[in-house]
Order: sequence, then structure tokens, then C-alpha cells
Amino acid sequence: MPQTRELGLRAELLARRESAPWPDAARHLLVAAVPFAFGSPQEPQLPVPLSWRLPGTAYAGSLLGPLALLGLGAGRDPRRWVLAALLLLGLGAGVGTPGVSDLLARLPLFSLVLNDRLWFVAAWALTALAAIGLEVAGEVRSRWLPSLALGWTAALTLAVALLAAPLLLAGFSKRGLALQTAALLAPPALLALAARRLPGRVRFAVAALLLLLAQRRVEMGGLFPAQPRAAFYPPVAPLDRIAADPGLFRVVGERYALVPATATHHRLEDVRGYQALNFLRFYELAELWSERQPVWFNRVDDLENPFLDFLGVRWAVTDPGGPVPAGWEIVDEFPNARLLRNREELPRATVPSRVRLVPHGMVTREEMAAATELASVAWIEEAGAARPEATVEEANGPGRVEIARRASGAYHLRTDLERESWVVVAETAWAGWRALSGRRELPLAFANHAFLALRVPAGRSEIELVYRPRGFVAGRAVSFGTLAFLLGVAGSLRLQRRLHRVVR
Repeated sequence: MPQTRELGLRAELLARRESAPWPDAARHLLVAAVPFAFGSPQEPQLPVPLSWRLPGTAYAGSLLGPLALLGLGAGRDPRRWVLAALLLLGLGAGVGTPGVSDLLARLPLFSLVLNDRLWFVAAWALTALAAIGLEVAGEVRSRWLPSLALGWTAALTLAVALLAAPLLLAGFSKRGLALQTAALLAPPALLALAARRLPGRVRFAVAALLLLLAQRRVEMGGLFPAQPRAAFYPPVAPLDRIAADPGLFRVVGERYALVPATATHHRLEDVRGYQALNFLRFYELAELWSERQPVWFNRVDDLENPFLDFLGVRWAVTDPGGPVPAGWEIVDEFPNARLLRNREELPRATVPSRVRLVPHGMVTREEMAAATELASVAWIEEAGAARPEATVEEANGPGRVEIARRASGAYHLRTDLERESWVVVAETAWAGWRALSGRRELPLAFANHAFLALRVPAGRSEIELVYRPRGFVAGRAVSFGTLAFLLGVAGSLRLQRRLHRVVR
């Protein structure tokens, strides 16, 4: 998170958020029991409070309500109280309840996220309580469960009766209201009947599961209809031609061509990016080669920008017609699009003939903005004591470097250098990259403000460039150590039981 642009942005924006007023929170809570309380989830017919930042609900089926109450009241599992606390926490965070929302906003990490999404905690806790209720239903269902289910049905009926007139006046269809009401009220009523009439715990559990599945099918079946896999992002020209290129390259769309996320579905690496988290240093360079667009992507208007060459952009999709940018050639043309290839694309890894050792990133950005080419020069920013007080330029190389990507996402580099030199890799320098040459780890630095630079010794070297954060390595060691300890304890206990039986 400290490497991202979003850390500072969220800290600034979310610091100003406020909890919802009590009336708004109470109205929002109604959606956890009656999901259509304000109309269609996609386009509510009744006005929703402005304090609702994210539409959401803990609703997972009205059938779960009486079972959860039974699990909480009659269950013997001590974890039910933890689940009840999580249920209240999820509901309070989801609706922005004063107190709960304010407390979460002051906790580390929670202060940087949208806690409204903790609705899912309430839904999960409710489902777990219902599972506990189903376990104990065989013992007490003839006494308590029918009454709980009928009481729950009556409460929901009253709520729907109060909501029906406003919903119909607001334009909610009579057919839709009738269907949703039936799906809401019938399952708990039928659960009460099954609790009295069906013998055996297994039969009752199967009946409850089938009722829940039928309810969710009626309520949610048409929300995300299943489609054949081939219907999504089928091979289409000219993207199929790009995808057939076996090389290591990136693509771009000019202006609004090839809207980001499209390339991802065709397994293409779009240089513009379209992620929720942005590497701060890369974000700071965006204005050198693109136009920032809030909450969308970096729009590229000039394909002649040398930064695109450095990033290894080989293919570009543009609108048809118009002049061909310098350094590019037309590969194919269609009525609605044109495919261009970059003749000046740089490899993913290079050995520049000159490097400028800079004291901080501001110098890099200022000098790169004035550069007309990035093939022969790179700006290197080292950490700690190696950082110079002023910019120093020195010769680099000569030498050769070959790079290939592993299936795991790591890179394999093969270098042949006349002297110790810097190798620049056009890959964003997130913390966690490690360069390994045999048993030796090579030092890394920032190249061109946001990318990787390796200090490689003279001669021939084989280097593995892997993304392996130290926190991940430590966590993996702890996980495997814990697993080994538990297996050892289990084996020891089993051996003791065997010895005890032999002694007896």
C-alpha cells in the first residue's frame, strides 16, 4: 500500500467521511430483511438516502432468518456468540451506523477501505448461524422452529404490506412485486410446515436446502444469466493477429480505441493500465506520455511519444484514416479500426550507452520530459548511501542482454557485458522484485523513475528476475512451519495412543 497512489488519495478522501444519520441507517437496514424494500436493486423506484455510499445488503434468503434465531437461542456451540457479534458488526458497518462506522474509520487499514462492503460479513455470519440452527433443529424443531418460522413470516408480511403501496405508486410492477413477495414469504412458511410434518433430521435438512435453493433461484436467477463461454470476447480482428505474436511486447489504443480491460480479456498487455491500485511512481510519469482521466485510464493521443518506445509498445489500434505517426507502419486496416506496428520499439531489457545517476525522482521526471529519445540513456536512482548529491552522467556498457518471460511471470535474463553495467528492465519496480544470479542477489535500483535497473557484473551472466516480496517469503515459512508442527503433534498423539493400547 505505501507504494500506491491510492494510499494518499484514500487517506485524504475517507478522512472526511461521516456515518449515516440514524433514520437513514434504519431504512437501509430494512433491505437486509426485504431486498426489494426500495424497488429493483439495479434501479430503485423509491429514493434512497444520499448517505448510502454503496448499495448493499446482508440478505441471503428469508429462510435463513428463523434457522439463525434457532441456532442463536437453542444451539450449544459457543461460537454462536462470536457469529452474532460479527452479524451486528457487518450490519452496523454496512448501513454506516453511528459508532460502528466511526470506530472502523479510526482503525488501521480499515481507515483506508470502504467499510460499507462489510455487508458480506453479516451475510456470512447469518448463514453460519442458520447452519448451527439446522444442526439443532432435530432436537427442538417440533417445539420452537415452527413458531419462529411463522413469526418471521408474519413480520415480513407486515413489512411488505407497509411497502406495497409506495412501491406501486413509484412504478414497481404488480407482477414483479407479487413474484418477489411470494419468494420472500413462502419459504419460511413452508419451513414451519416441514418442521412439523417431515420425520428425520436428514429429510428435514434436505427439504430446507431445497427450499433455499428454490428461493434464491426465483430471486436471483435472472440477475446474472448464464451464457456460453464463447459469447465473451471471441477472437476478433485485429486483436487475433496481435495475440498470435509470440514475442514480449505491449499494446496501446490511440485515444478511445481498444478501451482498457478489453486487452486483458484477449491476454494482451495494455500499457495504459486499468487497475484499482496504481504504482505511485508510474502514476507520476503518466503526464509525460498520456492524458490522465479520473477513475478511468491514461488516454494516449500521441503515438510518436518516445516513452511508448521505451515501454515496448509494439502494436497500436487506432481509428481508420488520418496520417500514420512517424515510426509506425500500417499492418492492417478495417472499416472501424486500423492496426499499426511500431518500428522503434525497444526490447523489455536494454543496456543503455549512458546513465545519469540522479539524487531523487524529481530530477528524473524533469529531464525525461525534455528527452527526445530513451534508447541510449537511462536515469538511475539508487537507494541509501549510493545516491549522489547531484546528477552524475557516466558511460554504460557496451553489452548485450536477452530477456524471456517464464510461465510463472518471472523473467530470465542472459547478459554479456564488457564491464560492470546497468541493465534496464521496463517493468514497474514494485517492492518485492529480486534479481538472482546463481546464489548471488544483484542490487536493484529505480530506472527512469518507476522501472527496474540491475547492476550486473562484467562477462556472461544468467539472471532470474522474480517477484517475491520478503513478507510473502516469511509468511510462507511461517505457514509451512506451522503445518509441520501440527503434523508432528498429530503424529505424536497418534503414536501415544498406540503405545497406550499396547501397554494395556
